[in-house]
Amino acid sequence: MRSVGCVLAMVVGLAAPGLDACRAEEFESPVKTEVTHYDVCIGKRKVGHMRLKVMSIKDLVILDEEFVGPFKIRGKTEEAGFESQVVLRGTDKPVPVRGKVTTSIGTFKLMEGSVEFKSSGTGLAAKAEATGYADVEKKPFDTPRTWEKEIPAPGDLFLTHAAMLLYAPKLLPRPGKIENVTQIVFPANFNWPALITMNPDCVLERHPTALDGTAEITLHRVFVGGNIKPLIKLTVDAEGKVVEFTFSDFVLRPVSILGDSKPADK
Repeated sequence: MRSVGCVLAMVVGLAAPGLDACRAEEFESPVKTEVTHYDVCIGKRKVGHMRLKVMSIKDLVILDEEFVGPFKIRGKTEEAGFESQVVLRGTDKPVPVRGKVTTSIGTFKLMEGSVEFKSSGTGLAAKAEATGYADVEKKPFDTPRTWEKEIPAPGDLFLTHAAMLLYAPKLLPRPGKIENVTQIVFPANFNWPALITMNPDCVLERHPTALDGTAEITLHRVFVGGNIKPLIKLTVDAEGKVVEFTFSDFVLRPVSILGDSKPADK
C-alpha cells in the first residue's frame, strides 16, 4: 500500500516538478490519524462492524472506511461488506475530490469502482466508473462488466456517511440548520453497477440539547410539495463526540478510538 504522502501527492500534485512525490519535503508535515471502530447494530443486536480511519495533512482529509453488515438475498441473509477511500479538501467544510470502493459478499468480490469530482455551475459533477465481477448471488459474470457515467451533484455542501460523522458536529456546534446539502451514498449498494447515488435538496439540522447533554443532528431530504424523507441521525454528547449514528436499518455505536500524529511516510 502506498504511503499517505504518496496518496496526497497524487491527489493534489503538491510535489514540485521533477521531484519524486514521495520524497518531496512538503510531506514533513505531520499526518494526523484517528481510527474509530463501531458496532453495527439493528436495535440492540450487534450484526456487524465498521472501521473509520481519518488521515489529515494540511487541508486534505482521507476517509478510509471498512463496513461489514447483513444483506438479504432471496430471503437468505449473507454477510456483505465494502472498503472505501474518499479524499476531501477542507478541514471545516468538505469538498470531495475523489473516491474508490470495493464491495463483496463474504470474501467474494462483486464490484470495484471509482469517482472523481469537479466543479460545475450548480455545485459538482461526478465522473463514476465501475467494474462488476459477479451478481449478489455470487454468480460470476462471463467477463467483467463495465459501467461509467457523469452524474450531476448540485448543492453547496456534500456529505458521505463517513463525512457526516466527521464534519456534522463541527458544522453545527449549536442548534441551527444548513440547507442545499447533497448526500453522497458511496457505494449505493453492494451489487454492480450501484456505485453511487446523489440525494440533493437536503437539510442538515442540529436540534436543541436534551437534559442529559446530548443533541441530535439529522439529515433529511425535502421534496417538491414539502414532503420530507429522513436519511441520517447523529447523536452527540456534550463534547460534540458522536455516541450513535443511525441510517437505514442500522445503528452504529463507537467502541474504541485511537489517534496519533506522525510525519508523513516518504
